Amino acid sequence: MTTNTVFFSQEAVNQWMIEGAVQLDNNELVKVPDGQRYELIEAFRIVREVSGAEDENALVGKVKGRALLEGLGAELTEASMLLGDNAYDVVAGWFGILVDDREPAIHATSPAASGDTSKEDAALLTRFLLQRLN
Repeated sequence: MTTNTVFFSQEAVNQWMIEGAVQLDNNELVKVPDGQRYELIEAFRIVREVSGAEDENALVGKVKGRALLEGLGAELTEASMLLGDNAYDVVAGWFGILVDDREPAIHATSPAASGDTSKEDAALLTRFLLQRLN
């Protein structure tokens, strides 16, 4: 199974909700009217380094999950991030992981409901790959 991901900015999600183009259902975004679903994981797009210091972590231009950034010691707001001597402009939003309607969603923030450890392992692997590959 291939994991398809996209970044949704918080601003875009808010606008789509106002327009009735999407609905939020727990940690899923559902497109109206086709019903396509995306599991959501909080993330930030790092736009630019603004302090003039070298981007030692090579974050500019990437999307990273909140958990990973906080694990690095980042202090995050909706539009900025401090990490060590660096300051960044960021865009708050979500990783959207396409949910295949033929298979149950792999929830990266909770263990598999069925007790099947292979699904729990898959969720952990998915979260790890999202954090490392983006």
